[in-house]
Amino acid sequence: MTVLIGASDGVYRASDVPFEIVEQVLDTGFVTGIATFDAVDGTFAATTTGLYHSTDTGDSWDDLSVPTESVWSVHATEVGLYAGTAPAHLYRSTDGGRTWTDVKSLQEQPSHSKWTAPGSIPPRLRTLGTHPEAPERLVVGIEAGKLHVTEDGGKTWIERDDPVPDDIHHVNVRAPNEFIVSTGYLGVDGEQPGGLYRTTDAGETWARLDTGDRAYFREAIDHDGRLYVSAARDAPPWWAGGADAVLYESNDDETLTAVSYPSGPAEVIDAWAVIDGHVIAGTVFRSQESTRPIDVSTAAGSSGSVLQRTKDGEWRQVGNVPAGIHSIASM
Repeated sequence: MTVLIGASDGVYRASDVPFEIVEQVLDTGFVTGIATFDAVDGTFAATTTGLYHSTDTGDSWDDLSVPTESVWSVHATEVGLYAGTAPAHLYRSTDGGRTWTDVKSLQEQPSHSKWTAPGSIPPRLRTLGTHPEAPERLVVGIEAGKLHVTEDGGKTWIERDDPVPDDIHHVNVRAPNEFIVSTGYLGVDGEQPGGLYRTTDAGETWARLDTGDRAYFREAIDHDGRLYVSAARDAPPWWAGGADAVLYESNDDETLTAVSYPSGPAEVIDAWAVIDGHVIAGTVFRSQESTRPIDVSTAAGSSGSVLQRTKDGEWRQVGNVPAGIHSIASM
């Protein structure tokens, strides 16, 4: 087994979990996602300096030349390969990434003129999701620019917002009509609070799952009927020296229970995977001071830990990476 870890400065590789040694196999900008898909072979690395594809265990990578260089999300179905970028555009390829088409219908959404991000950072198409039983329904989340759903492969779109905040970080598509959405917040003082939201009717109605104790949610994953989700009290500019983060678990979608983990609460969990039947988490620790506005992709002063949930429900540290961890996948 090979484990690929997307970090703040490229892709690292470990031979297994736990591990003591990692090697950097791709030197890029901030890695926003590492992913594999049933519909296509190989592993994809979405980074702020391009979208890369490897058909081996990470020894070699091809730049797929997405028209907008900064790629924040990647997804593949039988319909095609998708890349979400910053500024927020959705590109689709039907030939494995050799050529790309801008899905311009997304730019025609009513909220388009209001898509924004803190400071001078362009809005990011940060998350993409589908379900195998509904491959034509693509769910798109923009930071910051609402949640958008297409039922016809991108010909037409529906905006899904109220009460979900505009700052979309991640969508976990559990079933054709069921999503869990992790959000942050907008405004210097967080005047639009974030939270964790669930819909069972494709976004027509929503239930908020969190209590507001931590407003900045990053990503959620399911495994064996249990939900895992991470959050911090504030956005990344205030993570320096400790993020006051929390790891929640839930087995009923109604109660989020905070659990301890080896590097918490200073380190924020920003990556999830299931490897060999275990839930795996990757963290970010920022040691350097920072001021707003700042790009979350800044790698300076960051490091990361890899954590594993044991069969008895405890968390243990199983590896370290010399950069913040933002995505994990196994091959």
